[in-house]
Amino acid sequence: MKSVIKFKDFDVSWILIIYIALKPLYLSASGTMQVCDLFFAASVIYLVFVKGRFAFTKYVVSTIKNLTFLVLYLAVVNGVWYFITTDQALLKKMLFYVFNLIAFCVCCIVASEVGLDKLKRAIAKGCCLSAIITAAGIVIYRGLRARNTGFFNNPNQLGYYALIIFTMLMLWPEAFSTFEKVTVALGSVWATFSSGSKAAIIGMAIMVLVHIVICREKVSAKKLAIQIVLLLTFLAFVYYFLYGESRIITSNSTLSYVRQRILNMATENDSSFGRGRGYNRVFEMGNHVFLGMGEGAYDRFQTLKGYEVHSTYASILVSYGIIGALLFLACLMKMIIIPGKVKRNLCCLSGIALYSLTHNGIRNTLLWILLAVTFLEGDDALKEEQGMERISDKGSEG
Repeated sequence: MKSVIKFKDFDVSWILIIYIALKPLYLSASGTMQVCDLFFAASVIYLVFVKGRFAFTKYVVSTIKNLTFLVLYLAVVNGVWYFITTDQALLKKMLFYVFNLIAFCVCCIVASEVGLDKLKRAIAKGCCLSAIITAAGIVIYRGLRARNTGFFNNPNQLGYYALIIFTMLMLWPEAFSTFEKVTVALGSVWATFSSGSKAAIIGMAIMVLVHIVICREKVSAKKLAIQIVLLLTFLAFVYYFLYGESRIITSNSTLSYVRQRILNMATENDSSFGRGRGYNRVFEMGNHVFLGMGEGAYDRFQTLKGYEVHSTYASILVSYGIIGALLFLACLMKMIIIPGKVKRNLCCLSGIALYSLTHNGIRNTLLWILLAVTFLEGDDALKEEQGMERISDKGSEG
């Protein structure tokens, strides 16, 4: 087997550090290329056309093949419906999945070049830098509206971003320095509350609760007592936030607004799953239930007519049918069900899973980077020469 040339002159982990750091900067309309995306695209061009050679393990290659098949299926469904409806949004949505597949591959390249530990350190550094940038955005736009957006285009983007970087901290705390832990934890909590996103706040709270109660290995009586104290403290904080009369909460417009949103959640029009979040659209699929109706052309539906479904699960089922939903599930299980880490992954991803009930976040590239790293933790051959498959022959010898 021919040897694989390493990227000795360039530390590729910086691609992820800079991408994550730039993630909060939205300088153009949502759905278009942002600063981080332009940087990432340039980095991919560099990797492919300048460096030209890299390697994946067989473990990685098999999953990339599965993801590629998934993307091809999505392309066929959207392509067919584009010719039927002529809605260009159907083609535009496909670009997100292609981009995220490339991002997944880049994470695998970084891991093969610098190792899994350095990959996680890059994630940690990127999260810390982006948390600082996000905090600056919240301060700059503070008081301009009830729900802060920071540098993002809307508050839900801010809340979801904060939930994802907090999840990364919960998944790989050993990769973060003390300063990075404090910065990311405080920054993400602050950003979540500033966004006023009910789904992000509840998702983060449930994730912390699940982590305290379930996501712990067998511990001594002393550590168990500490966990019980932490649980009671967390529950007391939740009760105090929702029902306390302290001026710290009542005099703060952001905290008061968030409290009222959560307490009045059941009475708000957008809280119902059927009409408010769009789940009733599933019953409009008719005989397209198996293959799906494509991701776009939303004027075809009566439920949320003209708008996207506010749910990852409903959106996948309606857009790509039972077949597409099963393909998504198979790929996600491959990334999450990692021997020895199943309980941790499920506990830490519970917040994103809950958020996805009422928002569609499947196209977020940061989510796919997170999933790529959890997946790579199951690659036993990652740091070995054995099992590596050469992807490009550019510059190969003889």
